[in-house]
Amino acid sequence: MSGSRIFAAARDQWAAMSRDFADYLGAQISAALEATNGVLTNALGKVTGKRAEDLLSGPRATADRYASPELIEWWDAHGRMTITEYEAHWFTSVGQVA
Repeated sequence: MSGSRIFAAARDQWAAMSRDFADYLGAQISAALEATNGVLTNALGKVTGKRAEDLLSGPRATADRYASPELIEWWDAHGRMTITEYEAHWFTSVGQVA
């Protein structure tokens, strides 16, 4: 037996979702950079070297601690999804059980 077909299907589904999330995240970063004139981090975020990806896809506590007021305002208007939240949304709207 060459492996579980169930696990292979799940792996393929997760890979597809992950690619979609990368596209979503890239679009979110671009839109946030444009809307905030490139100001995504506060002073502490700059000192600690937080990246856009850290703020837009990492834990909410990290985002709240290091995000600029401009980015927080943008999230209030446009939302923010972590990969876990995106996965749940993706699975119910796109994903299919093989």
